[in-house]
Amino acid sequence: MDQPGVNGISPTSGVSFTPTPAPALAMAAGEIQPIQPEPGKEAPRWTSTPRRHEATFACYARWADRILHPF
Repeated sequence: MDQPGVNGISPTSGVSFTPTPAPALAMAAGEIQPIQPEPGKEAPRWTSTPRRHEATFACYARWADRILHPF
């Protein structure tokens, strides 16, 4: 029987995605708390940097390469 591997990748059938609804993820984390506006505006500027984008792209490129070229 075909078992999903890491991140939903099955070695014989390719990639399978099972999205989790956003409300279920929020409920799992607890109650949603309000934040102050200024730190909320600052967060995207802090997390969105060229180095983070490069690292994320490199990670997905390696992931895709393993799927497309397994050997």
